[in-house]
Amino acid sequence: MEIRPYQASDHAGCMVLFESNLPDYFDASEGKMFDSWLSAQDEGHPARDNSAQDHYYVMEKAGALVACAGFYLHTDRQRCSFAWGMVRNDLLKQGLGTEMARFRIKAIETLYPEAAIRLETAQYTYRFYERMGFEVESFTPKYYGPNFDRYEMRRPGKKGL
Repeated sequence: MEIRPYQASDHAGCMVLFESNLPDYFDASEGKMFDSWLSAQDEGHPARDNSAQDHYYVMEKAGALVACAGFYLHTDRQRCSFAWGMVRNDLLKQGLGTEMARFRIKAIETLYPEAAIRLETAQYTYRFYERMGFEVESFTPKYYGPNFDRYEMRRPGKKGL
């Protein structure tokens, strides 16, 4: 398996990964937001107003996309947030998500060693991130849709916001 930087030619494949995780891990309404994130990556500009720099990656196995995930550095340069991590649904629970999370943590620690690492996720995956060392900071019910709560999490150890 290879993890490499996202390219515009990966856009359609990443959308297939997203769709493979409906309705279990994403609300269908999030598809437009993910497509917009990818379009910003395609055009080489940050996807969010509060982003100074976006980083997005794909994992390939035998030439097929099996996972994608990224992060962005906030404009305050004190924190990075995970963005749009997913594994093809039929390959869940095989360690690919763990590998992608570790890859992102290492990339952030290398590129932005002073930045705190944060993420937002749903109730179906927050325990996975707890096992990766993240702690829940806040909870908002039905944030992503009627069946998806939001957990805001932070990896302890950095002084950033």
